[in-house]
Amino acid sequence: MASRLGAFHRESADRGVTGGAAYDALVASAAREHGVALATRDARARSIYEAMGSPSNNSDRVSAAARTRPAPSAAMSREPR
Repeated sequence: MASRLGAFHRESADRGVTGGAAYDALVASAAREHGVALATRDARARSIYEAMGSPSNNSDRVSAAARTRPAPSAAMSREPR
């Protein structure tokens, strides 16, 4: 674990990732390690994902999927008794 963390720190520094973008870099590294593409509507995060070598999906497809998702049922939204 410590060696992977050290490698992450070196890679982030080599790619110029600083400050709050380090969180985006960590997410990108985990996605890359597991072979999954990330979906985001945040253009700034997308540039970090790509810099870290993790593909990201176009946000238009994500928003279209979110718009077609059914709303929670009334039973799920009620307060517990």
